[in-house]
Parts: sequence; C-alpha cells; structure tokens
Amino acid sequence: MTVCRAATSGCDLEEVCDGEQATCGVDHVVPAGEASANACGVGETCDGRGTCASALRWSQRFGALGGDQTNAVTTGPDGSILLAAHGMADFGGGLGSGILTAKFTSDGSFVWSRSATASGVASAITSSPTGEEPV
Repeated sequence: MTVCRAATSGCDLEEVCDGEQATCGVDHVVPAGEASANACGVGETCDGRGTCASALRWSQRFGALGGDQTNAVTTGPDGSILLAAHGMADFGGGLGSGILTAKFTSDGSFVWSRSATASGVASAITSSPTGEEPV
C-alpha cells in the first residue's frame, strides 16, 4: 500500500491506495466531537472537517439556585446558539418563567428570549433553515 494523501492535521486521516487507481479517493477525517488518536491539543476534539477545535465553544450561567434547567442547545446555520429551558431566568431581555427559549450570537451576545407560562419541560430545539426562528 502507498500513501496517496498524507494527513494534514491530528483530525485528518492518511489515505492509502494500492497504486492501481488514478486518483486517491475520498479524504477521510475523524468525526466531529471525537478525540484524535494523533492528539490535537489539551481540551480539543475534532470538528468533522479535518481540523482540531476547542471542545468548549461557549458557556454562560443563567437562572437562580432553584430548579432551573436547560434541556436543549443547538446552533443555527449562522453559528448562533439556541436553547430551550424551563424554570425562571433572565437571558438578557428580562425575567421569564415557564418554558423558555433564547437566541445568542456565535460569540454569546444576547439576541432575544421568549417565555410561555406552561407546565412541562422543553426537551428539544432546532433552527429553521434560515436560522430566524427556533422550531
């Protein structure tokens, strides 16, 4: 076997071939969120595109000392952060209680928050294709 494409980072995999093919084929990478066997760096995992990334991208504390809980977090197509929670919290737009949703820019700046007075738990959130509203 011959190396036809060398790994370019700790998250890129070396491709080998038998020398019979004219091209090397698909460029394989370590899946997103997995640690690399070639060790990227302290606290880093692979991003699924062949490069290393910090495992912690954003962190913020909300709520009080009670039973507030964030149950779902996702990112929008623009890198924004969307979350669904229940309890009582001020995400930056005023105090809300019940079922809560909020949006932040990719650097963690507040965009909007909404609350609905209801019993129950918000257990999932996803972005619309345009990233404007959570679903």
